[in-house]
Amino acid sequence: MNSRDVWFTGCLVALALLIRPHPKGVPLGHLVKAYGLYLLFHIGSNIPVEGISADYKSALTGFGGSTYLVVACLIWCGGGRNLTEGQASLVSRSIKFAAGCSSILLVLVLSIPKDSIIIVVFCFYMFYSIVAFIVVFKEVRHARKGPQDVRISLAIAATFGMIDFLLPVIPFLGADVGGADLDFLSRLFDCVLYLPFMVFAVRGYDIQSGGTLVNQGI
Repeated sequence: MNSRDVWFTGCLVALALLIRPHPKGVPLGHLVKAYGLYLLFHIGSNIPVEGISADYKSALTGFGGSTYLVVACLIWCGGGRNLTEGQASLVSRSIKFAAGCSSILLVLVLSIPKDSIIIVVFCFYMFYSIVAFIVVFKEVRHARKGPQDVRISLAIAATFGMIDFLLPVIPFLGADVGGADLDFLSRLFDCVLYLPFMVFAVRGYDIQSGGTLVNQGI
């Protein structure tokens, strides 16, 4: 099993856990749908099917990264339920900005040399990750919306998600990794230390209604 197989399987399991019904009949909200879209993009970019071009997979990976902007915005707004007019406007702008970034990335992927695509996608993804990381930790630090257990889970997911994202870059910095498959380790750690905590946090924020969390069955 290679890194793509590990990540494909992890995202598939995470999606199944993410979209399971909320307790007490609470419908799935915008935050679950936004993060579900992130998982779908990554499932599509790592699907174990021959004949799918690397350009297509790279574009899907970049599109998946752009959803971080919307997810972070929804978390900042308390999960996306009962939005004020200002919050709704902020979420709308984040969606438009993410769509604009994805459009630019698609044009670049289709027009630049193939050996440059991975670098461009990495730069876009790094931008998305940094913005989301900052927003998430402002939420965690100031305890604006989410209850403590959900905020802790979110902090763990954000921290290890960033570490795992940067792990494969280490050899390019001149460090000797002793032949370790860092891409595989990155995806394995993502499946263990990022996805479970992120799914819990997303469902926790999403299920909120009027600032009250339904704790059963998150």
